[in-house]
Amino acid sequence: FRSIRTNIGFLSAHSRKTEGRESTVIQVTSSVGGEGKSFCSINLAVSLALAGSKTVVVGLDLRKPKLAAYFNLSNDVGASSVLAGLSTIEEALISSEVPNLDIIVGDPIPPNPSELLIGDKLKSFFDELAKEYDYIILDTPPIALVTDSLILSEHADATVYVVRQGVTRSNNLDYVNDLYRHEKVNHIAILFNDVKMTKLGYG
Repeated sequence: FRSIRTNIGFLSAHSRKTEGRESTVIQVTSSVGGEGKSFCSINLAVSLALAGSKTVVVGLDLRKPKLAAYFNLSNDVGASSVLAGLSTIEEALISSEVPNLDIIVGDPIPPNPSELLIGDKLKSFFDELAKEYDYIILDTPPIALVTDSLILSEHADATVYVVRQGVTRSNNLDYVNDLYRHEKVNHIAILFNDVKMTKLGYG
């Protein structure tokens, strides 16, 4: 993850920053479930925070929120309640035991996840976080399964696409190429997770 942190630095240095925003928003997504998006989001955020960057990891997989379980936190107040106007960002922010790292969990599953991500509320959400944080790491749903991640990618400076050995199918990578060719996401990079070298054959 330290190596990934370094590569993220190169990636974000060439990314198109959202106008007027100094922080870097990094979306972490994948093709399907079980590829390790939350695991990679959390560890990337921890690595950035330990390097001295003020970082927040945000659970925006509103259909299957996992951050609360990883950190053993309450899922009562989080991103969905802030976007619905039921809570403030200050109420949703949780300080972690890692210096420079804060967390916003997903919250109880809303009846209308995609609708919460449409409109000015999401942009305002990121703009407010950008005032306090160098990096905003988004744990998002599988981009090939639901539209939520494509909506979120409009606000991200870079996208980390997690593939996992033995889980991701090779034809899913055609979808990654399609996203890249048609510029549907900004600065997409693949993170190959859980590689077992003993299972790699010739080529």
